[in-house]
Amino acid sequence: MPTTERMQTKVMLAAKRSIQLAGQCVRTGYQAYSVSEETVVPASELRAGDKRAERRKGSRSWPSRSVASSIVAVAKHRSVA
Repeated sequence: MPTTERMQTKVMLAAKRSIQLAGQCVRTGYQAYSVSEETVVPASELRAGDKRAERRKGSRSWPSRSVASSIVAVAKHRSVA
C-alpha cells in the first residue's frame, strides 16, 4: 500500500503534536516537583536529612577553646589509664 503525501503530512503533524505534549508534560512535572529556595516546606514533608540540617541551624556554635582542650585532656587521660 503506497503512502500518499496526505498520509505523510498527517503522520508528521501527529508526531509533532506528540513531541509538543511530551515537552509540556516535562515542564509541568518539573514545575510541580521542583522546590525553590523560597518555597516553604511543611515539617511533615521534610526528609530525615533535611530535619537534621534544620536542627543544626538552631544549634549553638562550637565550644570555646578551653572546653575543647578540657575534652582532649580527659580523652588523653582515659587512653593512658
